[in-house]
Amino acid sequence: MANTIDEAFIKQFESEVHLAFQKQASRMKNTCRIAQVAGSEVRWQVMGKGTANQKARNANVTPINPVHSFADATLADWYAAEYVDKLDELKTNINERQALASTEAYALGRKCDEIIIAAAEADATDAGALDLTTVAGATAIFRRFGENEVPDDGGRFVFVSHKGWTDLMGIDEFANMDYIMPEQATWANGATAKRWLGINWMTDTQLSNAADSTTGLAWHMRAMGVGMGTDVTTEINYVPEKVAFLVTSYISLGAKVIDPTGVYKFAYTDTGPLA
Repeated sequence: MANTIDEAFIKQFESEVHLAFQKQASRMKNTCRIAQVAGSEVRWQVMGKGTANQKARNANVTPINPVHSFADATLADWYAAEYVDKLDELKTNINERQALASTEAYALGRKCDEIIIAAAEADATDAGALDLTTVAGATAIFRRFGENEVPDDGGRFVFVSHKGWTDLMGIDEFANMDYIMPEQATWANGATAKRWLGINWMTDTQLSNAADSTTGLAWHMRAMGVGMGTDVTTEINYVPEKVAFLVTSYISLGAKVIDPTGVYKFAYTDTGPLA
């Protein structure tokens, strides 16, 4: 065999594109109260608590006079777009348009959670610093929910980073199957999440991380509002002037804390023991 046979070797190019590892969808949107909006702003009406009163026989009742307030969110439009040259498509065996559509949708899913996180951190009740390596620290949010009479109806959520999750996994009551029912320990979609103390605990990669501490968020789904003008939408249009296809994804939304007594932010130290 000729010594230069390696010059005739060929390469096989796979037609399936590997998309860079990334958070692929919003994890927070469906844990909030969603309003479909036809306009540029959305307003959630809020009614305060009332106190029951007694009355003497034949006397007038005393009105409870609950306080009315509201929470407004302004919608913002976000786009992710890219051109695919028609002739360039002839020179490759990958489905560039399909790959771009997925990449753009993922980017908008992350933008959705970015907006929710910013709104929550701006107006949430500050629960201070918690030690997620201890039962007392991990259950502090449970106590907050209870003390503020936030309904225990399956709508409570806590979000921590993966660093926080490894801390929680060091707590026997959180990790041990003797305390957790099998159906509460796993989620059908494979998400890093579980139900403990009546709270849905979830991880999120977009929570702010400092060198030695991380911000966590907790809310009841009726206390955190998301106004949707349109969910993630993708369209592919041919642009004659460009001799190219324009792949465009877009979303319109805004987020706002509706009731701060049901939304909390907390800091925790990154100790990160691997369970």
